[in-house]
Amino acid sequence: MSRRTSFYPKKQPYPLMTFFVEGEVTEREYIKDIKEKLLSNVTNLQRKRTIHSRIKIEEKTAQTPLSLVNLAINSQPHKKDICVIVIDEDSRTSSKEINARNQAIQTAQNKKFVFIYSIPCFEFWALLHLQNTTASLSSAECQEKLKNVMPKYNHHKKDLKLDFELLYPYHDEATKRAVRLISGHTKKCHNIDLENPTTNAYLIKSEMEKFIANFP
Repeated sequence: MSRRTSFYPKKQPYPLMTFFVEGEVTEREYIKDIKEKLLSNVTNLQRKRTIHSRIKIEEKTAQTPLSLVNLAINSQPHKKDICVIVIDEDSRTSSKEINARNQAIQTAQNKKFVFIYSIPCFEFWALLHLQNTTASLSSAECQEKLKNVMPKYNHHKKDLKLDFELLYPYHDEATKRAVRLISGHTKKCHNIDLENPTTNAYLIKSEMEKFIANFP
């Protein structure tokens, strides 16, 4: 007697949201804080645990934006997965570095990755929560300004964790300031703003909110 063939379809894996982050501390801790804050609104415990396990930060990092994008590609994401690339400008000034960055932007967009980019550094996103800053500045200047309005932050120490509880109530205001900056700039690469200062780090929260809302 032959075995009956099963016609039940294979269960598809839950979608995965993975952040590929250039920085080693500040960005990673901020993403974790956003994740915990958003998941605190999920009332179903089992659903919360499942979603929590499907939002990840890749442990590996890379020295260049293009290497980070390639790391995401090599992770072989499922078509429903979300890959988020998080980088900042810091001190990329040579034509070779700029060309590689522009190639990273184009490759990420071709792959439909979310590309999050800050100039001069990720701390500028934090600064926008607490003051409206539009003048060009270096990473060191940005970090010093942030220290003046966020006493717990000290960029001279290895612990560069932001004071999330201080920042979060001003997230909407920071988003408005960032959007105004981007709309007033003309130097763009594949619709990514490249003028100093700029950031679209508000996408960390909005993209994660969409992922949670649409989670099966």
